[in-house]
Amino acid sequence: LSVLPIGGTEFYFGGFLPSQEKNLNEKVEEIVNRKEKSIFFESPHRVLKTLKALSENGVDQIGLCRELTKAHEEVYFGNIMDLIVRYQKSQPKGEIVLVIPQQKSKSLTKIELESEIADWIEKGLSNKEILGNLKGKSDLTRKEIYALIERIKNE
Repeated sequence: LSVLPIGGTEFYFGGFLPSQEKNLNEKVEEIVNRKEKSIFFESPHRVLKTLKALSENGVDQIGLCRELTKAHEEVYFGNIMDLIVRYQKSQPKGEIVLVIPQQKSKSLTKIELESEIADWIEKGLSNKEILGNLKGKSDLTRKEIYALIERIKNE
């Protein structure tokens, strides 16, 4: 926690996340609604699936620490989509700790929304992944956001 730029002193440690998709999705919904940051262990072969589930439930910022206290230690804090794109290309190795900051509900302006959609389209995300990333970030309905995605793709 001390190496990540996440304020506050309260946290929830949940051990390993469930491996079954249904149980994972239930746990992710619980994480998103927590009032404190959440910390979990994750295995390298499941981390991409977990990152996608978190993203689809509105998590946009995340801390990922790999191989802590070892020679190849890596600490990342930033946009979850950057990690998804990175790990779609190559699976990480070693022990992984995920730190999910407390989620804040924020409604994006139309310009911010269009900018984020364009960035994700450029990174090759599917419409479903983009919709998941925008969950809770806009006052628009899913149908309206989908139409916006299609309009931006066709520009």
